[in-house]
Amino acid sequence: MPNEIPLMLKFEAINRAPFCEPKQVHLSPVSRESYMTGLFTIVLQAVYFMASKGPPLIYTGRSLGIVILTAAQLLIGVIHVLFGFLLFGSETTLKATIAYDVYTIAFGALVLVFTYFIWQGKKIGWVGTIAVSIFVSVADALALLNLPSIPGIPKFAAPTEIIYSVFVVSYLLQTHVRKNI
Repeated sequence: MPNEIPLMLKFEAINRAPFCEPKQVHLSPVSRESYMTGLFTIVLQAVYFMASKGPPLIYTGRSLGIVILTAAQLLIGVIHVLFGFLLFGSETTLKATIAYDVYTIAFGALVLVFTYFIWQGKKIGWVGTIAVSIFVSVADALALLNLPSIPGIPKFAAPTEIIYSVFVVSYLLQTHVRKNI
């Protein structure tokens, strides 16, 4: 078909050992119109990259991945809490539902609470972050598919939130991360 392009993805593992060979993955042709397939491919690349790991870098007694995850989650939590209160306070100028405002505030607050527990090395932070990420992914996917979901979820932000949630869940499900939490 003229609308298909072959994809061959090359992953170079960042390992400490000098004898490691770059790994290649061959995927079947993907339709150019398939936006979601492209996003899924990017997620697969990231998951595969995260799986080809060496020993973790340590910063302040925590792995660099946990430090980056904590910083990103703090930023996302603060943005969602502030944006939720902004939406809640200005219902007349911005078109959003009260359900979405409360959802945004609750999501931001939960992210901040579970981020604190992840930083402290508590298992509740790990479990809560995975649960919230899965819930957000499902809610956004339902909104993208025009199925019943939380009214007011913006469709332009949903793919980014889904991809980020998959990254977070993929990172937290790795055995070396679960061992340390």
